[in-house]
Amino acid sequence: MSVEKRSDGLNHTDTKTFTDMQNIKERGTDVREDDVAHVLEQNSADVVGNSHGVFVEPCNNQTTTFRKSQCSLRGCVIIVAGCLIHLTLGTLYSYGNFSPYIISYIRRRSSPSDLRYVDGIWIQACMMIGQGITMFAGGLLERKLGPRITTLIGSWTMSLGVMLSYFAVKSSYIATVFTYGVMFGMGTGIAYPIPLGCAMKWLPNWRGLVSGSIIAGFGAGALVFNQVITAYVNPENYSPDDTGDGDNYFSQDVVLDRVPYCFLVLGGTYAVIQLFSCLLLVDPPEEAQAEVEVKSYKTADEMCNINEGFSGDVEMTKSTPETAVVQNKDNDGTGADVPPQKVLKSKNFYLLWLIFLFGGEGIVFVSSQYKKYGQTFISDDHFLAIVGSVSSVFNAGGSIFWGFMMDRFSFKIAARCIYIAFACLIASFLGCEYTDRAMFFAWVCLIFFAFSGVFSIMPPAIARMYGNTYVGVNFGLLFTSQIITGATSAFLGQILKDSIGWHGLFFLSTGFTAAGFIVIFFLETKTTSGDGF
Repeated sequence: MSVEKRSDGLNHTDTKTFTDMQNIKERGTDVREDDVAHVLEQNSADVVGNSHGVFVEPCNNQTTTFRKSQCSLRGCVIIVAGCLIHLTLGTLYSYGNFSPYIISYIRRRSSPSDLRYVDGIWIQACMMIGQGITMFAGGLLERKLGPRITTLIGSWTMSLGVMLSYFAVKSSYIATVFTYGVMFGMGTGIAYPIPLGCAMKWLPNWRGLVSGSIIAGFGAGALVFNQVITAYVNPENYSPDDTGDGDNYFSQDVVLDRVPYCFLVLGGTYAVIQLFSCLLLVDPPEEAQAEVEVKSYKTADEMCNINEGFSGDVEMTKSTPETAVVQNKDNDGTGADVPPQKVLKSKNFYLLWLIFLFGGEGIVFVSSQYKKYGQTFISDDHFLAIVGSVSSVFNAGGSIFWGFMMDRFSFKIAARCIYIAFACLIASFLGCEYTDRAMFFAWVCLIFFAFSGVFSIMPPAIARMYGNTYVGVNFGLLFTSQIITGATSAFLGQILKDSIGWHGLFFLSTGFTAAGFIVIFFLETKTTSGDGF
C-alpha cells in the first residue's frame, strides 16, 4: 500500500475528501464503495469530470451501459482465445501419459539404455523450471510489445521445442530434456500470464472466474491430446512387456516407431491453434477501463495509511498539483497498480510464494507419476489414457469452480479448501493398489480437481493485491517458486524412490501440501467483513 499526502496544490475538495476518510476510520468502520461514493458526492460537483476528484463508477446512463456490454462481450472473446492458448500450453499435463512411450523409446533406440521412469521426471521438472525463469520476462515483454506479439513469441517457442524433440529423442535423453522440457517450459512461461492479465482487464469484477475459465483450458489440454497421443502411438493397445529395472516398458517396434513423429504432429497442431488465438488478444482502451465497475475491500485505516506495513492493494496519490486520485484495488488504472520493486517489499507476497511452492511440490510429482504408479497394478494402457483424459475434465472444471469460490468468498477460504482436500487425497491415494481400478480412476480425477485450484486462484490474488497493470510481471515473480518446486520434486523423486518407494513419496508430497495449508493462515489482508481476502 502506498499513500501519498501532499499539501502543495491541494484544493479544498481534495483536503476535505481526505479528512472525511480519516473521520470514517476514527469511527472504527470499514470503507465500502458506498462510503467512498457518498464522500465524493458531497465534496465534488462532478466526480468523473473533475480532475481533482476521486475516480468512481460513472453514472449509469445508456452510453455507459452500452460500453460495459461491449467490454463484457469482448472480455468473453478474450477468455475463449486465452482458453485455446492454454489448451496447448496445458499439454504439460500430457507428459504423464506420453512419458512411458518416450522413456521406452530412449531405452531401446537412444541413450542411456538404463533410463528409468523416475529419471524421466526431469522433463516435467524442467517444464516447470523454464516457466519460472521466463514468466517474469513475459510480463516485461508484454508491456513493450503488447499481449498479441508476446503471447505468440512464447507459444511458438513452446511449439518449436515440441517439434525439435523429433530429433532430440533420437539423440539422447539430455537433448529431449532441453527441447521437450526447457524449451517447452520457457515458451509456456512467456505466454502463460498474458491472456490472464488481458482478460482480467476487460472483466475486473470477476477475476477469479476469468482466471479459472482460462486456466480450465490449461487443465483440459490433456483431455484432448492424451487421446491424440495414445491413438497415434499405440492404437493397438499394447501393454508394456519389458520388465527391466522393476518397471514395465514398451518394447514393441510398431509402438516405438511412432514416437518421434508424434512430436511433429503435436507441435504443428499447437502452432496453428496458437496463431489464430493470439490474433484475438488485445488490451481494452483506457476509457473502457475507467468505466468498468469496481469493488473495494480496504479498511479506512488502510485508506489513510495509518498502518505502516505494505499491502500493495490500494494507493492514494497526489502525483501532481493538478491531480489527486484515489483508486481501489480492483481499478485497472496505473495509479493503483504496484510495480515489482514494491511488490518485493510486501510480506504477503512472500507468504503467497511459499504457499505456491509447497502446493507445486505435490502437483509436479503426482501429475507426472500417476500413470507409472498405476502401471504397477493396472496393465490396460488405454484405460490409463482414459483416466488421464477424464482427469483433465476435472482439472478444467476445478479451475472454474475454485475461481468462482474465490470470487464468491475469499482467497483464504478457497485456498484452505484446496490444500486440505489435496493433502487428504494424496495421502489416501495409496489405497488404490489394494482395491480395483475404479478407485484409481476416481482418485486421479479428484486429485486433479483439487490441485487445479492452486493455479486458478494465484493470478487473481496477485491482481487483487497489486493491480492489473503489472499482473504479468508480478505473477512471474510469484511463479519463480516453481523453479525450486520442479528441481526438488525431480531430485527427491529420483533419489528417494528406491529407498522409500511409492508410499514414502506420496506421504512426502502430502507433507509439502500440509505445510502450504499452514502458511495460508499467516496471510494478513482483510476484507470489509474481516475475513481473509
